[in-house]
Amino acid sequence: MEITKVDLRGLEPGQPGWDEARDAVTASIVAHGCVVVHVQHVGLDEDIRQALFGRAMQEMFALPAEAKQRNSNNDMQYGGYIGQIPGMAYESMRIKDVTDAGHISDFA
Repeated sequence: MEITKVDLRGLEPGQPGWDEARDAVTASIVAHGCVVVHVQHVGLDEDIRQALFGRAMQEMFALPAEAKQRNSNNDMQYGGYIGQIPGMAYESMRIKDVTDAGHISDFA
C-alpha cells in the first residue's frame, strides 16, 4: 500500500489542476485515512515561529496529564488530548474552536 502524494505547489483554488489535486487528496483520505501533501512553504520564519509557538507548546505539554485530559472532545476525530499510550512516546492536543478563549481556559 502506497499513500498518495499530492503536489499543491503553485496551485490555487479554481485554477487549472486544482480540481484534480482536490480529488486526489479526497480519494487518498477515503482509501487510506491520510495523504502526503507537498506545499510551497511561505510560512513564518523560524524566529517568529519560535516566538509564537515555542514557549506555548512547551508549557502546554508540560501540564500534568490530568489537566491535558480535561481537554477531551469526542465530537472530532482525533479531538482533544491523545497521550499516555503504553509503549508510545506520543502526545497530541487538538482544541475545538481554538479561537474561543473559553475552550482554552477550560483545561489550563
